[in-house]
Amino acid sequence: MKKLFVLFAAATLFVGVQACKQAEETATEETTEVATEEAPAEAPAAEAPATDSTAAAAPAAAAPAAPAK
Repeated sequence: MKKLFVLFAAATLFVGVQACKQAEETATEETTEVATEEAPAEAPAAEAPATDSTAAAAPAAAAPAAPAK
């Protein structure tokens, strides 16, 4: 009876591992397909204007804090 239990446990583990491998391969294939579909075919990259995040935050930091009541 113990051998039967061990055999059943091994078979269950094997089937679980195979299912995970298959799901992982499918997810990898879908990711590859989406990445290739979204890639532009020779479109130049638009350059965003450079912004200084510290300059935008400086006025807020320089303002006096409201007094606590």
